[in-house]
Amino acid sequence: MSKKRYIDTHFWNDTWVADTLTRDERHFFLYLLTNDKTNVAGVYEMSLKAIAFEADFTRQEIMQMLHKMQSRVRYVEGWIVMRNGINNQNYKNEKIRRGIELVLEDCPPEALQYIDFPLDFKKPVVISNSQPRLMDESSMTHGSIYNSDSDSDSNISKPKGLLVKSDKPTTRMSTKQFFYELIKNLGFTEQVKATDGRIAKLKVRLNSFSTTDLLSAATNLAADNYMQGDNEGGKRYGTIDYLLRNDENVDKYLTMPTVAFNGLKGNTADYV
Repeated sequence: MSKKRYIDTHFWNDTWVADTLTRDERHFFLYLLTNDKTNVAGVYEMSLKAIAFEADFTRQEIMQMLHKMQSRVRYVEGWIVMRNGINNQNYKNEKIRRGIELVLEDCPPEALQYIDFPLDFKKPVVISNSQPRLMDESSMTHGSIYNSDSDSDSNISKPKGLLVKSDKPTTRMSTKQFFYELIKNLGFTEQVKATDGRIAKLKVRLNSFSTTDLLSAATNLAADNYMQGDNEGGKRYGTIDYLLRNDENVDKYLTMPTVAFNGLKGNTADYV
């Protein structure tokens, strides 16, 4: 069932839209406001692959536009965050407010940090290893991840590293640790060093893909017999260097049927 999304006619006269965005960027911003994943809170989960297909932009174009739009939009752990989304709703209406609260209950803490909450709205407070809950502003403690005096990103205490979700409590790992999880998924038994060059390439790929995508691509590459040495020369082409070389190699193996992870079985992870 389709949903209705209303756009204020002032949109085209907005200084930021008119003076900052190009034609393609305006199209993309409108898409973020009106696609079928949007909701009353302006925070929703959507993969870059789906965005690229529906909005007809490349991953690189999307990442560049999102970077430029950081003051209005954030992309965190596979979630789009329209930073001023709640302010543009009639959140004082009880039904609308409750609808927003229900959406926020399902959002990851890392995405919630980027919402510009109205001063009179209950802010989610992150509780370790559990879903965020809603508290009155008067009940917020000094240890909250939110700074009630400022909405500046610099005042937000943001967790670092890789957020790994599984049946076990949420854990975090460094990029180097995640590099070795990729090695496990590739099926390498010999030692492979996490050189500075490899870590740098991994970080570049993490700008375009979630760690879930990279783990899936590594698993599928490991299942490609030709790339793993079943060829005339008996050479193993499906290495970590091949996977991290460019986005095209990752995309190629994301389109293959996904098999069970060799390494992080049943886990999903996102780079933050």
